[in-house]
Amino acid sequence: MADQDQVIVVHGALGELSRSLARRISEDGAAIAAGGRDAEEGARFVEAIESRGGRASFLHMEGDDDASAQALASEAVMSFGAIDGLVNVLPDVSPRGALDGTVEAWNASVSRPLQAAWAVCRHAAPFLAKSENGSIVNLLPLDPRQPGYGQAFGATLSGALWGLTRALATDLGPAGIRVNSVTLGVIETETWRQAWKKRPEGGKSFDELLRAHPLRRLGRAKDVARAVLFLLGPNSGFLTGSIVPLDGGARLLSGGHGDA
Repeated sequence: MADQDQVIVVHGALGELSRSLARRISEDGAAIAAGGRDAEEGARFVEAIESRGGRASFLHMEGDDDASAQALASEAVMSFGAIDGLVNVLPDVSPRGALDGTVEAWNASVSRPLQAAWAVCRHAAPFLAKSENGSIVNLLPLDPRQPGYGQAFGATLSGALWGLTRALATDLGPAGIRVNSVTLGVIETETWRQAWKKRPEGGKSFDELLRAHPLRRLGRAKDVARAVLFLLGPNSGFLTGSIVPLDGGARLLSGGHGDA
């Protein structure tokens, strides 16, 4: 869990997973400084946290550039005085073949989200170094070691953040900053449920999908929140450079490699 009076920056899409995570962080007493592209969603996000007695701010980030990342870090410090944790929420990437799409689609799906995550880490790091428990958690949309058909762009983005996680853990460790990632398996959000309904006929049934998971269920938003809170909190104080596979054990039945 996050410590009380900590300040956690949440950068990226404010979807169901992010809102669940933010709610849990706020319940633990930490303040949340969020940044994203949807100003209306951001306003609703802050209202929801404050209506429960929490503390939150939102910065409308118009781009993925260095200036926007710097502005987010500055907003967190101006609003709450510090940065103790950072969560990068990487976007889901639309399925496409490995060589399909355009350069514009590649930049939108891979290059810009990667640059944005790196830039926010860069500008948050000096403040995280002042914290007693500075921690960065990158939420990756999938496990890059086992991409399915049509997941080339998503696997590339996740793979790049996988490498960045370990490099940052090495470089920032002497400053006391821990850096870890969580790779997401099938998380049953409303967005996922709607996409499942639209899947092509003849594909895997829901029962078959469940049997592909040793736990015989899919992930939930609260599972993601609990994993991230653990990595942000002091109970994981000697854990850095790790990639946590949050997939209900699905990698075991598909010949996966496990954690590395």
